[in-house]
Amino acid sequence: MISDAIIDEIKNDTDYDDQIVFIKKIKKREPRYGTLSFPLSAQLENLLTERGIKKLYTHQAEAIERIHNNENVVIVTSTASGKTLCYTIPVIENLVKNPDEKALFIFPTKALAQDQLRGLSSFSEILFNGRIKANTYDGDTPKHRRKKIRTETSLLLTNPDMLHKAILPSHLKWAQFFENLKYIVLDEIHIYRGVFGSNTANVLRRLNRIAEHYGSAPQYICSSATIANPGELAESLTGRRMQVITNDGSPKGEKTFVFWNPPVDRKKGNVRKSPHIQAQKILVRLIKKRIQTILFTRTRVAAELLYKYTKEYLKKTDNALENAVRSYRGGYLPEERRKIEQMLFNGKLLGVMSTNALELGIDIGTLDACIIVGYPGSITSILQQSGRAGRTKSDSIVFIIAYDDPIDQYVINNPSYFFESSPENAVIDPQNAFILANHLSCAANELPLREGDAHYFGPLTMELITILEDEGLIKRVRDRWFWSRGESPAMRSSLRTASEDTFSILDTTGERKIIGTVDYSSAFMLVHPGAVYIHEGESYYVQSLDMQRKIAYIKKGEFDYYTQPAAFSGVKILANKEDRQLKNVTVCFGDVEVALSIVSFAKIKYYTLERFSIEKLDLPEQKLETSSLWLDFSALDMQYIAYKGVRLLDGLVGIKNLLLVTLPLLSMCDRNDIGGTVDYKDRSLPGIFIYDKYPGGLGFSEKGFTLIEEMLRMGLDVLNKCPCDTGCPSCVGANDLRDAVYRDSDGKGGWLYPNKRAAKIILELMV
Repeated sequence: MISDAIIDEIKNDTDYDDQIVFIKKIKKREPRYGTLSFPLSAQLENLLTERGIKKLYTHQAEAIERIHNNENVVIVTSTASGKTLCYTIPVIENLVKNPDEKALFIFPTKALAQDQLRGLSSFSEILFNGRIKANTYDGDTPKHRRKKIRTETSLLLTNPDMLHKAILPSHLKWAQFFENLKYIVLDEIHIYRGVFGSNTANVLRRLNRIAEHYGSAPQYICSSATIANPGELAESLTGRRMQVITNDGSPKGEKTFVFWNPPVDRKKGNVRKSPHIQAQKILVRLIKKRIQTILFTRTRVAAELLYKYTKEYLKKTDNALENAVRSYRGGYLPEERRKIEQMLFNGKLLGVMSTNALELGIDIGTLDACIIVGYPGSITSILQQSGRAGRTKSDSIVFIIAYDDPIDQYVINNPSYFFESSPENAVIDPQNAFILANHLSCAANELPLREGDAHYFGPLTMELITILEDEGLIKRVRDRWFWSRGESPAMRSSLRTASEDTFSILDTTGERKIIGTVDYSSAFMLVHPGAVYIHEGESYYVQSLDMQRKIAYIKKGEFDYYTQPAAFSGVKILANKEDRQLKNVTVCFGDVEVALSIVSFAKIKYYTLERFSIEKLDLPEQKLETSSLWLDFSALDMQYIAYKGVRLLDGLVGIKNLLLVTLPLLSMCDRNDIGGTVDYKDRSLPGIFIYDKYPGGLGFSEKGFTLIEEMLRMGLDVLNKCPCDTGCPSCVGANDLRDAVYRDSDGKGGWLYPNKRAAKIILELMV
């Protein structure tokens, strides 16, 4: 077994310091097959046979059978289990028999749609001699081809963003397509969580409304990675009743999971050694053995740093492999991403360092190994990422490397949480008033709104129509409401972020060219003036950030450091909707306004991570009205805390950090969906705020309000089990975090430092 040999080699290395804390082998799984109650066409049978598909797996047979019977289905099976055939076979079979009918395939990304088109093209060319055409329609589609696509396409592949901004607002141009729309395929639905999922659910409600206007009632076919609530999610997204298919009959090779905890750096006390350097060493070992590997990181910066470190090391030690590695992340131009995907598929790359952009089912061939640096936020993500290796019957190895923070340390030291817990629930809130109001504006621009549209958009419809009318956005004429502005409301809103603005990144080194993009809020973190921006392993200095034109001007340079911003956040309470008393503390839930300012940035040496300079920034303040839970400490025994000789603020920062990691573990939200701060505006004593990072909230902090006792107990458990004395990144958080994070100002010009002893004393007074 290749995994046994690699593990033995690592353990015998002089650098090994007991980093492997747990090993789990998942046994090989044999295939199980099913049969259909009706025959497929001879053409399709022959094509499948030519592609080596002589039998259908159990889930494929069940899905095709139910789709044939006009049922809405959601297929929930493992990565590389052949879900694509579950919907491709029945859709193509039907289009052969009914060439006037249409199918709409919706994928969460352009890259995935392009990848699926390559597979579909072989079907259409061989079966129909080009008579049934499949095309992608996205932001990269040339304008001169769009009219032809609208009139000729039988099977259209697109993404929710294009549906939102281009197809639905121009539905008159798509009348023939919508009149004959038979199928809507919604792939990778587990991606539609939080903000993106809540927006997409409303886009699909607009789609259902348009389809019905043209006299069609399309059948939904959904697919998903393993999550706890696939039926509920699919029904919330589509507004349709669903049949759930989970009987996975696909084969799997043996997979070895290795849980890896970086050792404590004895020169720095309680701080563990860099997980990125640990990952790079494992990656280099695998690449030198010609083992094709994918490495997942949590951030764009980490992906670029690892690419830089690995490329430089290979150049010194084995320059024949220098060009066998690449980075891959959001913000790259489409042609760059396509090129990297093809190089992986063709075996030209031995290693790729990626954010979760490659977590989806893009066909990049069969990889042998996977390295996951940092807990990605959910069991579902680990299953998806680890599934990129050993995608068929081949054996594979997966390294999960922990960050030095509480959530990673909890998972790495409690493997049963991953192997024995059920996957998470995907949470969306289509009834979020901010989101729904935006989509009602879009719907009014597409077709006049009526009272009966509550059938599509839910119980808040009429209340929000009244608000939109009062604001002058829509105008009532008899029993209908029309959009009253000139511009399309869809063009000024994003499905994926709270911000509508995107910054272009302009390289001014030679001939000026755009090399990437970044959303509004991330721009302040990644391309602020003075930042070092890393793109494909190259370092660029950010010269300026043009707020009016939304352009970051950068210039290539040689730097021995990267930059990390720091932020100050303050909270103003707008409405206390609910509160209850715990022991010595009041927990509240309501509406707040969060003000966030990026106030400075640090310069940090590569490799050594030495922080050698901190420089101030003057950037616009960002404000967010959202929902939050907060802890009011006015009833806390302050004399007892003073007697114990600890600072209240240092303890509260530590507790805030613990709450930010325990809420995702309990409520199954992504930690990027929530934020937190310690603030004492409007009260005599400071409070801890945990808020949703979206206007109006998405229900995560409200869930935390109901789970607060369990969150506090879990936080105290983390403190009791951590072997450190005063606090470390594994419990209350670090004084010197390496990734860009929000930090709390104490209002006196300094920074708060989370203290374990103070946090423990306060928690014991609370639970």
